[in-house]
Amino acid sequence: MPISKHRTPTIAASNYDSKLDGARAELSFAANLGGSGESLVAMSGRRPGTARVTVNPDLAPSLREDEQLMTRAAQMLDGHIVVTVTARTRSGAKLQDYRHRGKEADLGRMHLSDDARVRVPSILQQEGCRILRINRFSITIAAPVRLLAELTGQPLQLNARAETGQGPRELQSHGEMASSVDPAQLFFAPPQSLSIAPRNIDPLIEDFVFVPPPIEFGRVLIHPPKPRYHHLSQAAMRRLLQVRRGQGDGQGEKVCIVDSGFWPGHPYFGRVGACVDGVPVPGGTK
Repeated sequence: MPISKHRTPTIAASNYDSKLDGARAELSFAANLGGSGESLVAMSGRRPGTARVTVNPDLAPSLREDEQLMTRAAQMLDGHIVVTVTARTRSGAKLQDYRHRGKEADLGRMHLSDDARVRVPSILQQEGCRILRINRFSITIAAPVRLLAELTGQPLQLNARAETGQGPRELQSHGEMASSVDPAQLFFAPPQSLSIAPRNIDPLIEDFVFVPPPIEFGRVLIHPPKPRYHHLSQAAMRRLLQVRRGQGDGQGEKVCIVDSGFWPGHPYFGRVGACVDGVPVPGGTK
């Protein structure tokens, strides 16, 4: 089977581009129908009748009224989105069955099987996907929204990242939408779940996992924000460490933070005079 080649357009959100007219019209039609059962927008494909795109009814009014939102959504529909693909493991157990149960699994046996590691990337490429990374447990791909709808045999819905909450991530992603939507919050996923088994591809491929954009907890500020989500305040940390106010301010103490997304140049560290040194670890990133 020949490998399909797709190009992701690079278009500034502030500039109208006629290349996106088809995607705009498609999204406008779906938004006007409001996400009901009749609002599925059928698209031609190799698997007729399976490729669909919808718009979350709660998002539809904002999409119709906000030009930036529509432009971003059209770019996504005409471009590629990133998806994680899980495949057959060494043990034969499905990786998705062990979500939130990591302590019960033998992680070494949950790695991709040798067969899956070799064959699945080739199969996905033949279907028109672009391979970004082959990890120990999964494969990260980029593919057009319409193609992913075909491969999964399910409608993909345009959603916006829900407001920050206390619930599990998958529930937050399909929860109550924020009152104002930022273009960076938009994502495509199946309406009922972030993971779905593909149809009629290869038994080695088990699930396509759609990853919503990360939550932006706050802007970059010199002073700490006052978040609505659960967090440890300075007073709470003093209480836990049994340090009374005035007994110590941490001056000269070393603190180790293990985080793959740490930003040493954050303005807050400059304000408090913190000296930040990165320490590389085997297998880590700089």
